[in-house]
Amino acid sequence: MSSDWIEQGLVVGVQQGRFLYGEIGYHRTYKYELSHLPTFSASWSIGSEFSYFNELIVAPKIHGKLHLFFLYVGFNYIHYTNLSKAHALRIRPEVGFGSSFMNVNYGLNVGIKNEGTLSVNRHMIVLRLYIPVYKKLIGEYDKHGNKNPDF
Repeated sequence: MSSDWIEQGLVVGVQQGRFLYGEIGYHRTYKYELSHLPTFSASWSIGSEFSYFNELIVAPKIHGKLHLFFLYVGFNYIHYTNLSKAHALRIRPEVGFGSSFMNVNYGLNVGIKNEGTLSVNRHMIVLRLYIPVYKKLIGEYDKHGNKNPDF
């Protein structure tokens, strides 16, 4: 039996490289299960990374991810800023392991544009959790194998 649904909720994460960053945002995820095994998910999210060492750095971002069984790939577009003159645009591909609700991955920030000096990681390990707030069943069977009455 299989089931699929759309889920919305909160994303929280932490990344460690040369500098420690936190992350918070909103996600929307399509999930597919086969025999209660989370087989596939595709997600996008918007949010922000943040850090404070010598100065506050805020980084609004757009994030996309695909997960197949326990493999994860993701892509980020990030704008780091110290809310004054310095800012940096980055793209970050990510690869790692996880499931539809959490992942641990390696990310590599690739610079697009720099103005000023910011404490931004080039290489990092990221732990990210996807906390569901709303779920809408779209498949023929629910998570427990019961037939969806809408079909």
